[in-house]
Amino acid sequence: MLHFERVSIGHRHYLMKELTFNAAIKIAKIPESHLEQRLTVFLQNVLNDELLPLQITAQERYALLLNYLKEQHGTLLDTSLNVGNFLMSPNNFQTETEIDDFKIKQLDGMACELLEKNCKNLADWLAGAMAMQLLKTNSDMPPLPNATMTYEDYQQCFFNRVAYLKNLPVSEFNKYFDIFSNANSALNNLVRVDFDEVGLVLRGTDDAPYRFCPSSTFTVIISELDRYFAQSRSINQSKRQHESV
Repeated sequence: MLHFERVSIGHRHYLMKELTFNAAIKIAKIPESHLEQRLTVFLQNVLNDELLPLQITAQERYALLLNYLKEQHGTLLDTSLNVGNFLMSPNNFQTETEIDDFKIKQLDGMACELLEKNCKNLADWLAGAMAMQLLKTNSDMPPLPNATMTYEDYQQCFFNRVAYLKNLPVSEFNKYFDIFSNANSALNNLVRVDFDEVGLVLRGTDDAPYRFCPSSTFTVIISELDRYFAQSRSINQSKRQHESV
């Protein structure tokens, strides 16, 4: 059994437990492309908290996953990658920052899942992340969504903000993007989060992008079951496509 040291980030203190077999199967049944949803289910189990993984920042979510992987060092679950190259000191953690007349907040777990559901390429991910993080004072930009909204209202608020950004003149959009980029560099206090056409990636000391997945924590049998569920999804999808012809 794996044992974990307490991880302190800002005002929160996290104590993880080992992933259960049942939770691992639950993760394996989620399509591999839904990495943020998989990460949420992973964290819900190892933190024993259903809501917290959706409330905490993407920085915290991935820092916790990396700390979990770090504890597997020297065990049968060990990964060959040095995850320490991706972790930064948690001493300067910030939830938001301000640049000029913009306030920029950290991307949280709920926003990560929403982006994953609606973004199809890098442009979508960048515009979507900007929509969920940027707030410009004294502007007609729609308000940021918040967790007190129904999911339908939360999602609609996201759509409204993305539409606002995509309809800006190029020069104005570039200004927003420069603010967004500089702010995220300042907010990367635990891990260096970046984006590609699939979603969130982390950059280590060599600056190369790397995608960390909860499946990295799987044992051999769970990995085999993960492949089995993936094959089953592919077969079922092919059958549905064939039946619709």
